[in-house]
Amino acid sequence: MNNQNFDTYWLKLFRLVHLVRLMEPLLLLMKYLLKNYSKKRQNDISYFACLILIVIYTNHISACIWLYLGKMQNCDNVDVPHCKNSWTYQSTGDATFAEKPVHSQYIFAFYWIFEVITTVGYGDYTG
Repeated sequence: MNNQNFDTYWLKLFRLVHLVRLMEPLLLLMKYLLKNYSKKRQNDISYFACLILIVIYTNHISACIWLYLGKMQNCDNVDVPHCKNSWTYQSTGDATFAEKPVHSQYIFAFYWIFEVITTVGYGDYTG
């Protein structure tokens, strides 16, 4: 068994800085595919593709965090007064989200996070 210190395990989040390395193959591929265009057009399209990749990756991380936070508070097994279930344990008619398959929960969380990121408000308030 390894002797990792889990008190400083959160420092591994700084590895996200290496996300830029994921863009290098994409930039090379876009440069090859767009070789007939001007250099400015190549850069604009390549960096737009990188931006889309970053948004999708950020959305993925946020959806995973949203699922993790949603599973933290289940009041069904706890005798705490005024305890309120998180969104995953709320009843949706026939079942709760916690009873659905993990991929369905992830798709819902990904969609919800993406909608929150890309829209203004939730529909009841406008910009």
